[in-house]
Order: sequence, then C-alpha cells, then structure tokens
Amino acid sequence: MWGATPIDQLGIEEIRAAVEAFRPHGLPREEVASVLEVGDDRAPVALRIYRPEGCEVPGPCIVWV
Repeated sequence: MWGATPIDQLGIEEIRAAVEAFRPHGLPREEVASVLEVGDDRAPVALRIYRPEGCEVPGPCIVWV
C-alpha cells in the first residue's frame, strides 16, 4: 500500500529503524527492570516478559502474536 514494503517482509534492523523514526512523535522510551525470555527447542523465544522499574505485583499484559 502506498509503495511501502509490508512489515512481514522487512528485516529486524529495518523494522527497528522505522520504529525509531516515529519515536519523537510518541511517548518516551521506558526503561525496564528485567526481561525474562521463556522458550523451548521449537522456538528460541516463545515468550518475552518485560517488567518495569518498581513493579512489585503482576500487572496488565499485552500479547503480540
């Protein structure tokens, strides 16, 4: 659409560059206290859990499939 390459056809570095280009127009980056990667032999990272600073109890969840 509009001559843009579909996101599923871009490499990870191209996607990161596109996201960074929009950063000045959005919210600031939030630092995280920890990142837990959960996976098995079928998928190197089946699940990635980001925990923000000061988070002491389970919080809301966003699932990206």
